[in-house]
Amino acid sequence: MSILSGKYVTRNELLVILIFIIYPLASLPLILVEIYNRKKYAYTLLSLFMGLCAILFPPFADLYRHQLDYYHFATGDLNILFSNQKNFDFILYFISKIFALTGIHFELIRFLFAFLSYQIIFWVFRDIVKNNVFLQQSQKYFFIAFICAFLAVPFIWIVTGLRYMMATMFVALGVYLLFFKNKKIGWLWIVIACCTHFGVLMIVLFMIIFKLFPFIKFGKKWTITTTIVLFLFSSSLMLMFYDLLTFDEDLKRVGYVYIKNTEEFNDARSLFGLIATIMERASLPLLIVLLFTEKKRYVYTSLYFAIVILIGLTQPFIVIFNRLTLTAVILMMISAISTFELSRYKMFMFKLLFAAMIITTIAYTYGYRDPLMKGKLYQILYKPAPIILIYEYDKRWIDSEIQPNGEFY
Repeated sequence: MSILSGKYVTRNELLVILIFIIYPLASLPLILVEIYNRKKYAYTLLSLFMGLCAILFPPFADLYRHQLDYYHFATGDLNILFSNQKNFDFILYFISKIFALTGIHFELIRFLFAFLSYQIIFWVFRDIVKNNVFLQQSQKYFFIAFICAFLAVPFIWIVTGLRYMMATMFVALGVYLLFFKNKKIGWLWIVIACCTHFGVLMIVLFMIIFKLFPFIKFGKKWTITTTIVLFLFSSSLMLMFYDLLTFDEDLKRVGYVYIKNTEEFNDARSLFGLIATIMERASLPLLIVLLFTEKKRYVYTSLYFAIVILIGLTQPFIVIFNRLTLTAVILMMISAISTFELSRYKMFMFKLLFAAMIITTIAYTYGYRDPLMKGKLYQILYKPAPIILIYEYDKRWIDSEIQPNGEFY
C-alpha cells in the first residue's frame, strides 16, 4: 500500500490511476468497475476523464463565442466585462479573463466546468446512497441508478455552452442541500448559479417562494389542470409577455432570442432533428410519472410541480424548453434516486429510466455528430492524460473550420 492525502491507496487503485495517466481510454472500463465496487476515488477519475474529453471538443456554437471572448481578454481590453449582460452572470467571463491574462489556455476552462459538473452529481449520488438502504442492499440497482445519474448530465450541453450547464449543476446542488438536506449553505450555490447564467432565475424564483413560504403548496390535480391549460395557450401568453418587454431594450433582445426567434427555429427544424430533440428528453415523461405517483409528499414536491407547470408553459419555445427540461431531468433524477425502493413498480421504472437514458445519449450523439466527428475528440483514443491537458486548439484551425455564427463550414 501507498499513502495519498493521508489515506491508504491499494495496489489496484494505484494501477487504475497509473493507467488513467498513461492511457485514459483504457482506464474507463476499470473506472466503471471500481464505481460498481463503490470505490470513491473512481468517481473523481471519471470526472477527470470527462474533463479530458471536454478539452478535445471543438469550439462550436456558444463555445466559439466564449473562445472569441477569451482572445479578446488576452489583448488586455477588459471593456467586454462591463457590457451587455456580462455584469450579472459574470463568472465565466471572470475566469476567462484570469486564464487569458495568465496565459492558461481556454481549453482548461472546459476541463474545469466538465470536471465540476460531474463531481457535483457524483457527490449528490453518493450522499443519496448513504441514506437509501435499498441502494445499499442492491448492487444491481445501485449501478443502474449511477448510470442514470451520470447520463442525466449531458456532456454535450457542458461543452457547447459552458454557462447554462454549470449553472444548472449549481442549482441542483443548491436544491439538494436546501430541500433534501435542509442546509442553508445551499443558498450560496443558488447565488453562484445565478451569477453563472441568468437562465436559471425562473426555477430560483419558485425555490425562494416555496422555501420561504412553505404553507404554499401545489396539489397534483391543480398542477395537472394548470399545466394542460398553459400548454394549450402558452404561445399567446409568452408572446404577450414578450410585448411587455418593450420598456427595456436589453430585456427585449433577450426575449427575442428566447421567444420570438424560436418561431423561426421551429419552422426550420428537420424531421430527424425534431425526432432527435424528442429523444433527448426520453426520460422526462418517466420522471414526471414517478413524481406524480409518489405517495409521500416531500419538502420539494411543490417546487417540482411548479417546474412541470413551467414545462407546459414553455413547450412551444424550443430554447427555453430545452434548457428548462434539461434542469428538470437532473432535479427529478435526484428525486427518483432518493426515493428508490425495491418494489416491483420502482424497479420496473428504473429499468425504463436506464433504457431512456441510453436513448437520450444516442440522440445527443446523433444531434451533435458534426462537432464530435470534426473536432479532435478522436485523440482520446491514443493520447496520455498529460498531453491532452496541454492541448490547445490552434486559432488558424478555428478560423478555417468554424463559421462566424459558430457552426462548421
